[in-house]
Amino acid sequence: MEQEDRVIKEKEHTVFVDDLAESYVALCVRLWLKSDEFWNARADIMERTKLALDQAGIRFAGQKIDIVMKEQ
Repeated sequence: MEQEDRVIKEKEHTVFVDDLAESYVALCVRLWLKSDEFWNARADIMERTKLALDQAGIRFAGQKIDIVMKEQ
């Protein structure tokens, strides 16, 4: 958020845990953007956030699915 030029810096922005579940932790970011820049800025911020998490070695656990095939 600090590196994104489109974020309105004069307004307060926050990051917080929105939900704790059995298989995930949902983080939420609240920030201010101009309406006409919202979707592009959102996509860019999400991409850079994911790349930063990858670079820090933080991985997301995928849902495990076991498939069992039986012969008939």
